[in-house]
Amino acid sequence: MGILTPAIFSVSDIYTMKRIVVRKEVWADLSGMREPGMTFSELIEGMIEREKKRRLVEDIKRIQETEDLVEIPL
Repeated sequence: MGILTPAIFSVSDIYTMKRIVVRKEVWADLSGMREPGMTFSELIEGMIEREKKRRLVEDIKRIQETEDLVEIPL
């Protein structure tokens, strides 16, 4: 496999300007995941939210499997 040349894209908001290095293949995959009218920021925000939820579920399952839990009467 040859050396990949990264594509550089600018991500900015009112306060900052950041450069994120992204391989062309990754950029193409991200572009393909966008829905019509969706910004890259919206796409990435959704991906972050799904990852947070996945990690929470994973943590809950791990705790349920490894800890002795007691029921708290209401």
